[in-house]
Amino acid sequence: MYKAVYYRRYLDKLINQYRSRLLGVLVVLAYFYLMHKTIGVRPDHFFLSTIVLVFMLFGKSWGRTFLIDWAPFIIFWIAYDMMRDVADSLRGYIFVMEPYDEEEFFLDG
Repeated sequence: MYKAVYYRRYLDKLINQYRSRLLGVLVVLAYFYLMHKTIGVRPDHFFLSTIVLVFMLFGKSWGRTFLIDWAPFIIFWIAYDMMRDVADSLRGYIFVMEPYDEEEFFLDG
């Protein structure tokens, strides 16, 4: 009984100590999943996630402070990146040859 209580306290201490790091890893994994399902993973996604992981795992308080300060810019970067693909999926067929053929018919001949 005593060992179970000791291990439970030790586990609670570890979880409380590394909670923000675990949260950072989970956020990066969710980011990769979201990017994979929407637009595909590119090298800039690895760059962004590597920066976030390095600051979360190896940065002490300055790393977390930096991420909190830059969180709006990171969120806007992700939103812009996801919206960049929306334009490609919303537009339809681009008619290039039909107007060219009509102009050639009326103006050339």
